[in-house]
Amino acid sequence: KIYTDVKVGKDTMKKNKTIRNNDFKADMQTIKQRDTENLQKTFRKFFGPKPDEMKVNSSKLKKQVYFFGFVVSVIMLGILVLTQKIKFVGF
Repeated sequence: KIYTDVKVGKDTMKKNKTIRNNDFKADMQTIKQRDTENLQKTFRKFFGPKPDEMKVNSSKLKKQVYFFGFVVSVIMLGILVLTQKIKFVGF
């Protein structure tokens, strides 16, 4: 739209802003499509462009997460056992 206001200043800016705000309508379908496309681009960058690569890379990541969780659990359990057997003076 072309606005042909002669006034220059805050009044004109406020008028143009209100006109733009009244014209704005959220197109939820388009927003969802863009979000989906952005999510797919992110997954392609992280896991690989092909579906087979995605499966392999995601399963590798899943195994690494499980292994790291197991290692942290064993370390925490070891610390707990060691602190139970040692008697601290004054406690």
